[in-house]
Amino acid sequence: MAGLYLNKPYSAFAYAKTTFDVVNLLVLTVSYLIVVLKTRPHSQNVATLHAERKLSVTLLIVTGVSVLTILPWAIYKSLPKHTNAKRDMASDVDIHQMLAVIYFANSIVNPFVYAIRMMEFRKALRSLVSQQRQGRQKRTQRKRTHHSQPDTKL
Repeated sequence: MAGLYLNKPYSAFAYAKTTFDVVNLLVLTVSYLIVVLKTRPHSQNVATLHAERKLSVTLLIVTGVSVLTILPWAIYKSLPKHTNAKRDMASDVDIHQMLAVIYFANSIVNPFVYAIRMMEFRKALRSLVSQQRQGRQKRTQRKRTHHSQPDTKL
């Protein structure tokens, strides 16, 4: 029955994309699990243990959020077209848009998780924003001094 849907180029693309998403999620999950297992307590320093544990929990949260935001899209895209035919086009568009928003929300949520959980990330973000602000201020000062100088070329 699956062969019927692979005759159409779009269906083949949808299955390939879904397979890619599922493999991507599996690789991501396995990678984070390996990181969690590798950061088991192996140091005697309490501060290091605490930092490693906090990082492990943060990676677990990020992995969980990634799975929760990508999996519904992958499942929806893997459904054969005949299961979608039972719904009207308006509801199909609504479901598609809702799942797309959830799918792309992963990119928005991850920086917030890191900012909430990791002090180093917050410091780096503040530093980056302040550097951007300072660079903008310097550019506007140069423009002002350039425009305020009288034209001496005659």
